[in-house]
Order: sequence, then structure tokens, then C-alpha cells
Amino acid sequence: MDKIQKIIFESLVYSSKQLLKMQQKKEVYKKSLRDLVTSADFLSQKIIIKQIKKNFSDHKIYSEENIGNKEDLFAKNCWIVDPLDGTNNYAYGLDLWGVSIAYAKNSILEYGAISYPKLQTILFAKKDAGAYEYKIVKNTIKKIRKIQVSNRELNQAMVLACYAQGENLANTFQKLEQLHKNVFHIRHLGAAVFELGYVAQGYADAAVLFRIKPYDIAAGALLIQEAGGKVSKIDGSPYTLDSTSFVAANKKIHWQLIQVLNKG
Repeated sequence: MDKIQKIIFESLVYSSKQLLKMQQKKEVYKKSLRDLVTSADFLSQKIIIKQIKKNFSDHKIYSEENIGNKEDLFAKNCWIVDPLDGTNNYAYGLDLWGVSIAYAKNSILEYGAISYPKLQTILFAKKDAGAYEYKIVKNTIKKIRKIQVSNRELNQAMVLACYAQGENLANTFQKLEQLHKNVFHIRHLGAAVFELGYVAQGYADAAVLFRIKPYDIAAGALLIQEAGGKVSKIDGSPYTLDSTSFVAANKKIHWQLIQVLNKG
């Protein structure tokens, strides 16, 4: 295990442990009408940033609760962190939430990992080295299996969709209606870590995120690519670290999804 992977795993394990402890006693605040933040978000972020800075004091960090400049995403070394993705789920007591950490060098994703604390599971990918599922067993991290995307056709596809308060919902729902006509079903989970992780694991066939931030998808994007999938913006152009929309799918259906989403 190299140094960066070690830091990622240690950060995920410790932050996940603290998030589990705090779920029943966290303080909840409103970012906006339908967007929450909790004291646990800030504690998790503090844990992760401290671990990164202890080892790489000169690296940039782009995190949800401590957003830097977007230029940082294209620095020589940048960590992209979501200390608690699915905060609304977390605050309401639902289990669909997790932690996301990615590392990019010269704007190229090199490492990406997601933790599902309730499942004691970590998904990890390194560029050109595949994507894997790990389990945390008595504080020991054990590699379970290599993960890969599905190979289902469009009409069999389970698509996970994510949309947010503040976007053009009329336009979004029009696109979702077109999707419904062409796929098996659509689900909205409220946590990008699960929407993207499930695609990487082959449980779902695609994810469509209509309005996103860099920390929502960086780790998941690399996981899906290393698991054999394809990612892009909704218009079909290449994914970049500052993309504001996102489509990920197995390679059989990715371009078909792009065509459906941009129909008319």
C-alpha cells in the first residue's frame, strides 16, 4: 500500500467511525431551505484535512465545507473531499450516506475512494490499477473483490438520478420523463456516493447527476472508469474536475443515455 492510499484509508476509517458515533447526537443547521449541514460534517472534514496536511502540507484541498478556489482543482496536487455526502439522509436517520476522497495530480484523477460507514465498506480505485471493494473487519481492512460495471442493455437499465434544489426542475423533469420511457426504472437516493458507487459495483447501470459540485463526483468518477464504465457531462462532452453535470454508465448504454437526455 503506497503513502497516498494509506492516508486515504486511514482518513476514511477514522472519519467514518466518528460519523457513526455522532449520528444520534449531531447538531443540524440549515445551509438553505432544503440543504442541511451538521456538526458531524465539520468534524469529519477536520479529521481528513488534518491527516492530509500532516503528510502533504503544500497540497491543495477542495472540500465541501471549506471550498477553496476552483483553480485549486488544477493545481499540481489537489485533494477533493466530501466529508459527509448525503447529509440530509444522515440528519433524518437514513443509512444512505458516506465519505468521499479523491486525489488529482495536474487535474488528472489518480486515486478515488468512498466509504459506506453503515456497511463497513470502502470502494477504492487507483488510476490504471482497477477498482476494488474492501470490508472493515475489527479495524482491519480486507480486500473482498474487484468490482466492475454491469453489461445490461438500456431497456433493462436501473438509472440513479440526482437533482438539487435551485436548478431548473422543469427542464430536469422533462429529461427524466424521457429517461423513464427508455429504461427499466429510475431511483433518486440523495447521496452521490451511493449513486456512483452502485454503478461501479454493477448494482445499477447508470447515474445521471443534473447539478453537481466537484466533491460530489471526483472519487466516484474514477471508480466507475476503473470498473470499466464511461463518464461524461450530460451533453456528452468529456468530464473534467469542474464539470457541473455528470453521466456515468456501462459502455453499452452511455451514448444511448446521452442521446435520450439531449433529445429535442
